[in-house]
Amino acid sequence: MKKMMLFICVLAFGLMLVACSSDRNQAALPEPQTYSGYLFLEGSTLKIDDFEFITSKDTERMKELGLTEADMPNGYYIYNESEDIKSFTLDEKTQYHFYDTGNLFVKEEDDKRYSTTDLEQFRLFLYGDDDIPLHTPFEIEVQGETLYRLMKYSLISY
Repeated sequence: MKKMMLFICVLAFGLMLVACSSDRNQAALPEPQTYSGYLFLEGSTLKIDDFEFITSKDTERMKELGLTEADMPNGYYIYNESEDIKSFTLDEKTQYHFYDTGNLFVKEEDDKRYSTTDLEQFRLFLYGDDDIPLHTPFEIEVQGETLYRLMKYSLISY
């Protein structure tokens, strides 16, 4: 009976240690952040020229920058405060979401929204046959230095 009680106590103590250590690991993860910008790839590293995407709904920010509706003929304004380039690591879990209007991965009659975790598919979408990436805004979500979600910027959300 004493051995059984000792076993239960050791098991309970072990479970408490595991629970405490996983709480500490979760607390150590950096807060997720979102960036918008133009991007390009260097191997498995994504580089982004971060900017602020402002729509006519952002009235306070428009006032701060002295913008008017005339500054937004397409319904938005891209404010690029600095030329700094940020770098983030891509891995096999990174999610890429974009509109495949060129029908690289979807049929002509299918929904153009496409999602993948395949970096090479995203590279083909971004660069096509060129050495220069598409000049279109993307939104990325990162945690620390790792990018976990990338979306072609759109006024329509996924």
